[in-house]
Amino acid sequence: MKSEDIVYFAPVDASIPIIEIGTVSGGIGVSAIIKNTGSGDATDVSYSISATGGILGKINKVDSGTITVTAGGQETISLPMLIGLGKVTIDVTAGSASETVQGTQILVYTMI
Repeated sequence: MKSEDIVYFAPVDASIPIIEIGTVSGGIGVSAIIKNTGSGDATDVSYSISATGGILGKINKVDSGTITVTAGGQETISLPMLIGLGKVTIDVTAGSASETVQGTQILVYTMI
Protein backbone atom coordinates (compact mmCIF):
# COMPACT_ATOMS: atom_id res chain seq x y z
CA MET A 1 0.00 0.00 0.00
CA LYS A 2 1.34 3.39 -0.97
CA SER A 3 1.26 6.31 1.44
CA GLU A 4 -1.00 8.27 -0.95
CA ASP A 5 -3.58 5.47 -0.72
CA ILE A 6 -4.01 5.93 3.04
CA VAL A 7 -6.88 8.12 4.22
CA TYR A 8 -6.85 9.63 7.70
CA PHE A 9 -9.98 10.82 9.48
CA ALA A 10 -9.77 13.43 12.20
CA PRO A 11 -12.47 13.49 14.88
CA VAL A 12 -14.86 16.40 14.46
CA ASP A 13 -16.81 18.06 17.27
CA ALA A 14 -20.36 17.75 15.97
CA SER A 15 -22.12 19.72 18.70
CA ILE A 16 -25.33 20.81 17.06
CA PRO A 17 -28.14 22.71 18.79
CA ILE A 18 -31.72 21.62 18.02
CA ILE A 19 -34.33 24.22 18.96
CA GLU A 20 -37.92 23.14 19.70
CA ILE A 21 -41.01 24.89 21.05
CA GLY A 22 -42.18 23.22 24.27
CA THR A 23 -45.32 24.02 26.21
CA VAL A 24 -47.28 27.18 25.38
CA SER A 25 -49.38 28.20 28.38
CA GLY A 26 -51.77 30.94 29.36
CA GLY A 27 -53.01 32.45 32.58
CA ILE A 28 -52.22 36.07 33.38
CA GLY A 29 -50.17 36.57 30.23
CA VAL A 30 -48.80 33.95 27.83
CA SER A 31 -45.54 32.02 28.06
CA ALA A 32 -43.69 29.44 25.96
CA ILE A 33 -40.79 27.15 26.75
CA ILE A 34 -37.96 27.07 24.22
CA LYS A 35 -35.94 23.83 24.42
CA ASN A 36 -32.55 22.89 23.05
CA THR A 37 -32.55 19.11 22.60
CA GLY A 38 -29.24 19.11 20.73
CA SER A 39 -25.70 18.56 21.95
CA GLY A 40 -24.42 22.11 21.41
CA ASP A 41 -25.29 25.47 22.95
CA ALA A 42 -27.61 27.69 20.90
CA THR A 43 -26.54 31.33 21.09
CA ASP A 44 -28.32 34.41 19.77
CA VAL A 45 -31.49 32.51 18.89
CA SER A 46 -34.06 34.98 17.54
CA TYR A 47 -37.53 34.55 19.00
CA SER A 48 -40.93 36.18 18.79
CA ILE A 49 -44.18 35.58 20.63
CA SER A 50 -47.41 37.28 19.65
CA ALA A 51 -51.09 37.28 20.60
CA THR A 52 -53.69 38.59 18.19
CA GLY A 53 -57.47 38.52 17.93
CA GLY A 54 -60.26 39.22 20.37
CA ILE A 55 -63.54 40.97 19.73
CA LEU A 56 -63.01 43.59 17.02
CA GLY A 57 -59.33 42.54 16.77
CA LYS A 58 -58.33 44.66 19.76
CA ILE A 59 -55.73 42.19 21.11
CA ASN A 60 -52.37 42.70 19.41
CA LYS A 61 -49.21 42.18 21.51
CA VAL A 62 -45.77 41.14 20.28
CA ASP A 63 -42.42 40.56 21.96
CA SER A 64 -39.17 39.56 20.29
CA GLY A 65 -35.49 39.34 21.00
CA THR A 66 -32.64 36.85 21.25
CA ILE A 67 -31.91 34.16 23.82
CA THR A 68 -29.17 31.64 24.56
CA VAL A 69 -30.24 28.07 25.32
CA THR A 70 -27.61 25.68 26.64
CA ALA A 71 -27.41 22.11 25.34
CA GLY A 72 -30.18 20.11 26.98
CA GLY A 73 -31.59 23.26 28.57
CA GLN A 74 -34.62 25.47 28.17
CA GLU A 75 -35.62 29.13 28.43
CA THR A 76 -39.04 30.71 28.94
CA ILE A 77 -40.29 33.61 26.83
CA SER A 78 -43.49 35.46 27.68
CA LEU A 79 -45.98 38.20 26.98
CA PRO A 80 -47.31 40.26 29.87
CA MET A 81 -50.99 40.41 30.79
CA LEU A 82 -53.43 40.73 27.90
CA ILE A 83 -56.75 42.53 28.25
CA GLY A 84 -59.74 41.68 26.07
CA LEU A 85 -62.46 39.20 25.16
CA GLY A 86 -62.72 36.51 22.53
CA LYS A 87 -60.62 34.09 20.53
CA VAL A 88 -56.87 34.70 20.35
CA THR A 89 -54.11 33.23 18.21
CA ILE A 90 -50.72 32.75 19.84
CA ASP A 91 -47.73 32.50 17.47
CA VAL A 92 -44.33 31.43 18.85
CA THR A 93 -41.13 31.32 16.78
CA ALA A 94 -37.61 30.50 17.93
CA GLY A 95 -34.89 30.01 15.36
CA SER A 96 -36.43 27.81 12.67
CA ALA A 97 -39.05 26.27 15.01
CA SER A 98 -42.57 27.68 15.21
CA GLU A 99 -45.93 26.82 16.72
CA THR A 100 -49.39 28.38 16.59
CA VAL A 101 -52.03 27.71 19.25
CA GLN A 102 -55.57 28.98 19.69
CA GLY A 103 -56.99 30.27 22.95
CA THR A 104 -59.71 32.37 24.53
CA GLN A 105 -59.18 35.68 26.29
CA ILE A 106 -61.53 36.45 29.20
CA LEU A 107 -60.70 39.94 30.43
CA VAL A 108 -57.15 39.44 31.86
CA TYR A 109 -57.05 35.61 31.78
CA THR A 110 -55.82 33.67 28.73
CA MET A 111 -57.08 30.09 28.36
CA ILE A 112 -55.11 27.82 26.02
